[in-house]
Amino acid sequence: MVESTQTELSPARLQVLLLAHPDLDGFLQALAAYLSEHLAPVLGSSAPAGCSLRIVRPRRQPVQVGDGHVHQMPDMAAASVPVPGVEPAIAVLSCFRSRPGPLGAEDVRAVELAAAGIAPALALALRLDGQAHRANNLQAAMESRTVVDLAAGIIMGQNNCSQDRAVEILRSVSNSRNVKIRDVAAGVVAVVTDRVSTHFEE
Repeated sequence: MVESTQTELSPARLQVLLLAHPDLDGFLQALAAYLSEHLAPVLGSSAPAGCSLRIVRPRRQPVQVGDGHVHQMPDMAAASVPVPGVEPAIAVLSCFRSRPGPLGAEDVRAVELAAAGIAPALALALRLDGQAHRANNLQAAMESRTVVDLAAGIIMGQNNCSQDRAVEILRSVSNSRNVKIRDVAAGVVAVVTDRVSTHFEE
């Protein structure tokens, strides 16, 4: 039977990992390394047990991160278990050992307990990463809107037209060239900026 003291993860250690690795990939790699270290004696391997984490989230690319070690897979016994409580993401913890032979029920239970132990920290890391992702998207959208508005203003001044008409012109060029409207707008702004800079050069 697996002793609970052997399978309990340190909340303080998980907190330190979160603080030390604000980026998700770095946190996952450090977490996988910690799990490898933690489960090595539990799984009875003379070498560190190998661990990896796979994260699947809606509208995001899947992420898979290991513990940073190179392991020879053919003779390894492995167990993969879901990490609970990270919805809407799906997280899977995979652990293996280099000693031949299948993992027993107690070994699998140890991996399950480890998955449950990392769930709160992983859920928080995913939430923070999601917030950072949304903030980056919002900033990009605001920057895109700003450059489109600037370009529309330039076109309005050059063609004595309304804002709607100026935006239509940008969209038309965007569609005909198969280029994003933001890139078309940036080109318009760049041309005017270059002209202004040249005008004031001595």
